[in-house]
Amino acid sequence: MADTITFSSGIAAIRKQILPADAAALSLFEDAERRLWIGTTTGLWQVAADGALAAVSLRSGRQPHVYAIAEAADRSLWLGTSSGLMHRDRDGRVERYRVGQREVLS
Repeated sequence: MADTITFSSGIAAIRKQILPADAAALSLFEDAERRLWIGTTTGLWQVAADGALAAVSLRSGRQPHVYAIAEAADRSLWLGTSSGLMHRDRDGRVERYRVGQREVLS
């Protein structure tokens, strides 16, 4: 993995530079604190301002594909995933929403 991230080659370069080999990048988002969030085929990843990469657990077991990432006014994250709509609050608690139901995952 590289020490820095460059975006000149697009999302494919992100995968080659910082993600594990089995993770394909599906979405990118920079939050208000200038952290980069990467939605992948192996879940959600966060790149801190210092370049450190960390996997972000959304539930126990296999992580869902993360297709879309958006930040709310309270700086929580809304995620469009293969398991439905998910909300991750600033404390890391995750809820999943499906039509007609809400499920607290952590």
